[in-house]
Amino acid sequence: MALNDRWIRLRNGSWELKEGIKQENSLQGVTRYQETTDEAAIRKSLQLPDSSSMRESLQSAGYGVLAKIVSTRCHWTIDDFGIDVDETPDGYSVCEVELMVDESTDKTSAEQRVDDLGKKLGLVGGGESLGKMHRYLHKHHPDLLKLLVAKYKK
Repeated sequence: MALNDRWIRLRNGSWELKEGIKQENSLQGVTRYQETTDEAAIRKSLQLPDSSSMRESLQSAGYGVLAKIVSTRCHWTIDDFGIDVDETPDGYSVCEVELMVDESTDKTSAEQRVDDLGKKLGLVGGGESLGKMHRYLHKHHPDLLKLLVAKYKK
């Protein structure tokens, strides 16, 4: 699943499916994901039966846990942006500026707005930071990380 930029996670008791959206001419550090939080829609996307729990269905389909990442999250909003700062128990912090858009929104304009706010907040310009999963893979699954980087390198 990871090699297809699809990620399923359990966050605060709810399942989420994140699917990378192919991007061309994207700004550095800006990523696009389709996020699905409806369990029935997740099951349909992954072709899982609804006869058992989500965890059991995933295990039966051959999916396993790749990472368990624990963090403390602080969330703020500015206008229509969400800003999340996550900190792991070992002190690693990452900040994400998020703008939820629908299909009719100009994605390039939305990316520019995210980039502009990141710059105003002093979050952009020092190089791209590692997200929590990227950092975890670097430490615990470097061979998988190399495969992912090779596949999605621009």
